[in-house]
Amino acid sequence: MADKELIDLNQVRKIAYQDPDFTKEILNISIQEIPKITREIKTALEKKDSEASKQAVHKIKPTFYTLGSDHFGDLAKKVQDHLADGGELDSVIGEIEEIIAIEPVIIEEIKKKLTLLQGI
Repeated sequence: MADKELIDLNQVRKIAYQDPDFTKEILNISIQEIPKITREIKTALEKKDSEASKQAVHKIKPTFYTLGSDHFGDLAKKVQDHLADGGELDSVIGEIEEIIAIEPVIIEEIKKKLTLLQGI
């Protein structure tokens, strides 16, 4: 991960049809939504609720892919698929904790990208 950026701005631009305002809007919405969904994931995990965990992880997955953060999108997909197949929540706690832990890092990275875009 260290040699690859967490956010792929080219991926966001592609999804935004190269529109600078739409690109910024996607990033701003991500800043708002990621913490909300992460709280849902934490709550579901604290309650040991597999279904709620699966649903919350499902919500954050497309955001990761939109941002070009494929590692975390794939991680979310792995968790979602495991839980959808009736797998035990305990077997994917490490992956869920990794998703939770990336929140402040990814938010900071999004803010940096927005600052970069302001200068363009």
